[in-house]
Amino acid sequence: QTYLAGITATHRDNDLPDPTTATAVRTRMRGIARTIGTARTRKAALTISPLDTLMRVYTGRTRTHTVRDRALLALGFAGALRRSELTGLDVPPLQPDGGATGAIGLVAQGLHLVLTRSKTDQAGAGHELVVPLRGDDDVCPVAAVRRWLDVRGRQPGPLFHPVTAGGRPGAARLRAESVARIVKAAAGQLGYDPEAFAGHSLRSGFVTTTLKADARPVDVQRQTRQKRLETLHEYDRPHSEELFARSALGSLSVW
Repeated sequence: QTYLAGITATHRDNDLPDPTTATAVRTRMRGIARTIGTARTRKAALTISPLDTLMRVYTGRTRTHTVRDRALLALGFAGALRRSELTGLDVPPLQPDGGATGAIGLVAQGLHLVLTRSKTDQAGAGHELVVPLRGDDDVCPVAAVRRWLDVRGRQPGPLFHPVTAGGRPGAARLRAESVARIVKAAAGQLGYDPEAFAGHSLRSGFVTTTLKADARPVDVQRQTRQKRLETLHEYDRPHSEELFARSALGSLSVW
């Protein structure tokens, strides 16, 4: 399907008929689907309980990359951010390096994020997000970001940087691919299989956690910025034991 999408885009860009709509192609694709199936392997969600455990483990550790990773994980979860959105955040003003996706600001109530570009906003219409303060500083994303800024400095530039061997934040912007590595390392710290997790585990963790807590889907969707409710529910990935607790049958008094 990925190859077909590329073929379609190439033909449309050149004002040519799309060959992927031919009956022979569609028939062959249905045959492939029946043979190998269409189920996708989804990465596990990093939900709030294990994330809080990790945040407490990391509390008190002063190594630069640990302080950075702690802030990145907490903000990625609380902001329901994609990898590129997370690493594209700047301390204002936005940097002209082509990688900026938005800016972060500290306000009395928490964090205020202005995303200027994202996967679902290629035209740059912009979107505002907030991350409220939590009562416990050990697990509060706002406190984690403040601590990272104390280490990084408050000067303008990318919020997250690579860390040098000497423990100093580099000048470059952290690559989006590094988010997956950091999430996998965190999962390993918690005793999980790192390969079951990826950069999107923070975003799906936000959706899974908030929907489990009976947050209104419209409020969850406002944070994730997904255009369709169906897409939102694809990110809801409860563990198998939670499926019993969330079964619709459990709401029946006769069950």
